[in-house]
Amino acid sequence: MAAATATVEPPAMPVVKAPPRPRSPLAWYVSAAVLLTVGLLAIVGQVAEQTVSPGQFFGAALVVLGIGLVVGAWWGRARILILLVILLAPIGFVASFVTAPLEGGVGDRIFAPVTAAEVQDEYRSLGGRLTLDLTQLRTGTRDIHIAASVAVGQLMVILPEGASIELRTRVGAGDVIVLGSQDVGTSLDSTFVRRHLNRTTYILDLEAGLYFSLDNVGATIWQLIQQPRTVGELRQAVLDTFEVDPEVCERDLLALLRELATRNLIEVRDAATV
Repeated sequence: MAAATATVEPPAMPVVKAPPRPRSPLAWYVSAAVLLTVGLLAIVGQVAEQTVSPGQFFGAALVVLGIGLVVGAWWGRARILILLVILLAPIGFVASFVTAPLEGGVGDRIFAPVTAAEVQDEYRSLGGRLTLDLTQLRTGTRDIHIAASVAVGQLMVILPEGASIELRTRVGAGDVIVLGSQDVGTSLDSTFVRRHLNRTTYILDLEAGLYFSLDNVGATIWQLIQQPRTVGELRQAVLDTFEVDPEVCERDLLALLRELATRNLIEVRDAATV
């Protein structure tokens, strides 16, 4: 009879786990540095009375985040900073085109001063559409200085027919239309001068994402469409006011209305729904 044998298993080796790495505070340090940098930039702008554009704020924030990523490659872990850079970079790119002052309200606003006392030195809007109608302004022969801006949106100025003009426009991105001349692109900066003797000179400093101007016929149509009107009523009003061929009038009127509708300056409805 064979003798029984016992198998003795070696004792299990204890599993030694490395202690978890402490969470790196680098992301918090960098976030605090971003807020501090943006705050200091805002304070410097106020003290020095200089306008700091949104693009400059975002640019400063991205620089601090970039330094944080470089530091994180050698010390600490802050992968969340990569996500912040990915999110802020496109926003900062768009904000770099917003060079107008961040002042005023939001929405569509129309100003139509009649006397020189009603004219403001500045017209500001943070966002939306700002319309400045100067066609009914009674000023004599003195010069009128006006600065107007829309940070994000559209700025439209309507001038009297044949007015003397000293105009400077700045557009971060969009198009500029001045008395029929159009320029499209980014970082647009243009000057237009037209002077007549013994007439009021409008010295305008305009800044917006989009600048849009109408001539005298366009100004008349703009005033008419402040109330709902049919195309036929507009056509007849222009024919009654100006000496123009009916076919040319209708063609140009429809072209102008299509342009205004494309820019969301008017709403076109069927006659049955008006």
